[in-house]
Amino acid sequence: MGDPYKSAAKEPTPSGNETPAVAELIDLGDPYKAQNKRQQPSVSNQQPTASHQQPVAEPLTQERLQRCWLSLFDESTINTFSDAKRVNTFLKDVTPLLSDDHSVEIKLTSSFAEHEVKAILPEVMNHLRKATGATELTPRIVVEVEQKAAKPYQSGEKFEAMLKINPALADLRKILPDIDI
Repeated sequence: MGDPYKSAAKEPTPSGNETPAVAELIDLGDPYKAQNKRQQPSVSNQQPTASHQQPVAEPLTQERLQRCWLSLFDESTINTFSDAKRVNTFLKDVTPLLSDDHSVEIKLTSSFAEHEVKAILPEVMNHLRKATGATELTPRIVVEVEQKAAKPYQSGEKFEAMLKINPALADLRKILPDIDI
């Protein structure tokens, strides 16, 4: 099938020129075009106003990051999270550290806490990015398991540990020799 407008006969115009008989598109124009031309002064004479200037963002520091982090736990803010209880439980006692590469280091004490925090991390980071104005913030979770002193489990080890705490137990053992240690 060909173009129906190509084979159409040409109609003469009042000026004598021939134009193809094609469907004309109605130009509705831009109703704002005329108004915009009248309202826009020349660009070279226009001075920037306070409303057109970009606000200068405060540089991100460790103190500012901590203030924004603590704002996470304000009642009005924490209620905006999908799992506010998880945010409060796993992140309340954490102090984030700002790295030179604009990453936020979050130190956790267990791999279970890491798993739970990863589920809520996108929401937390979105809040931090909005609050600080630093869109390049990236999270980095570090798990540092706290090393605890080994507890004695045999009776001799228990006695030695108790003896370090209270040396008077040696005198008690002399008085009660039947105690099997």
